[in-house]
Amino acid sequence: MDVLTRAGLVELDEDIMRSPHRSPNLSRWATPPLLLKRYPIPPELPLSSNASLELAKPIPHNLINLVLPPELLLAIFSCLTHSISDTGPNWHYSPHWLTLTHVCTHWRITALSSPLLWSRISFAHPDLASVMLSRSRDAPLDIAYGDRLARLPPLGVYTALAQLSRIVRLRLNVTRALLAHLAARLPISAPSLRRLHIDLVDGVRAPGAAHALPGIADLQAPGLRVLLLDGVPLPPTASLLVRSTQLTELVLSGIPGPVRWCVAGMSRIPQLVRLLLVQ
Repeated sequence: MDVLTRAGLVELDEDIMRSPHRSPNLSRWATPPLLLKRYPIPPELPLSSNASLELAKPIPHNLINLVLPPELLLAIFSCLTHSISDTGPNWHYSPHWLTLTHVCTHWRITALSSPLLWSRISFAHPDLASVMLSRSRDAPLDIAYGDRLARLPPLGVYTALAQLSRIVRLRLNVTRALLAHLAARLPISAPSLRRLHIDLVDGVRAPGAAHALPGIADLQAPGLRVLLLDGVPLPPTASLLVRSTQLTELVLSGIPGPVRWCVAGMSRIPQLVRLLLVQ
């Protein structure tokens, strides 16, 4: 803290001086005039005849842009946006010593030039999700949507699911009625899908294969590797299972007659490595 103060990077308040264990208020950054100041030489050190203290050059305002490569800047942005997407409305990140005031032009240009930065989308904030979806361009998408009370999802969810061909990971945490509504509007082909996780939040268990949702059971995802279904009816002859030749992990919860299902389905998924059936 002392070094930062001397360098002019941190402006300490009186209450911080009274409480040294508190973190400094980095939101009140002062423009660093000089990194090194002229300090008196200790008397015990001999002073040579040609010794002179030269002031260091002022630190440029865009020092972080000149030093950090764009890849690292994008990694910083990714950590922030992914944290928001992972936890949705429960996201809390408000350390009292850090305040985000603005984004400089260089960082903005760097962020907008990377579609991958905007490809992990959560619909907890619909406005933010729509912006990220448009900025992701043609990048592979990581989509997560969950709502226990909504009868209809935000419009951005329809837009995202319409681009199922470039979705790599899809997680839906919805009611059975809302899942049926979305499944009826899903494209049949999902060539990029690698992980699918559907969880019914209203506690309704799968009543049987006859009640399977065609939009889910008939989904064609040849590259699917992980499938997790909780309460979602799925017959062992479903295209989602039979045509997913790379499926190695399958977790099914709430299906009736798990032993009978296992006998009928295992022969159609020879490449399966991990199978978990929860009755």
